[in-house]
Amino acid sequence: MALSRQEFDDGVRVWPAGWGQDFHNRFYAQLTNENPGGEFTPEWWETFLPNLTRWKATRGASSEAITRAVHAGLPELRDAWVEACAPHLHKDISQVTWAEVAPFANLVARFKPSRAGGHVRSPVFRSKFCHFLAPAIFPVADGALMGLFGQVYEKHFTNVQREWSETSEDLRSELRSQLTHHIGAEPTPGYPFVNKIVELSLAGRRAQRLTR
Repeated sequence: MALSRQEFDDGVRVWPAGWGQDFHNRFYAQLTNENPGGEFTPEWWETFLPNLTRWKATRGASSEAITRAVHAGLPELRDAWVEACAPHLHKDISQVTWAEVAPFANLVARFKPSRAGGHVRSPVFRSKFCHFLAPAIFPVADGALMGLFGQVYEKHFTNVQREWSETSEDLRSELRSQLTHHIGAEPTPGYPFVNKIVELSLAGRRAQRLTR
């Protein structure tokens, strides 16, 4: 369904104060500075893992187990980045297909083991891992703030695309302007406007449901 201005405003209202009132603008600048450009190394992982931990993406698995999986998969991660992400870094989620970027997201899913063996089904870990590397392409999945479009990241990804595509051009433009105003500073280059607007709007929609 299409986004609404009321949902967006409600999402801004329920945005957790502890996450910063610039809607992660400074954090995205930090991520840009730390982005390895596909050169994934153990040294890069040491700086990347704390971000995942702070965003509670590693919850339910030990950092040691995830680190072992990532270290073993670094060559594959580089290859998947070159294939699925590097050609699209000048785009946002509205300009790519899931099939184009899925090889990277599906590989990342293998890095967080589940207690039962295999990897976790929840899209939260892979969404945040991918979002930190290509924030304009990969949307965050966070059940506590916005709810989830099921337990499959592909479904969440394509539903974010659908929400945006069904929203009028005029409202999209208005919401971009409003978010820029709320950020309170010049948005960092590559700021993920589409993903953040949909994220806030879904948070507002969930808040409306919870108060009915």
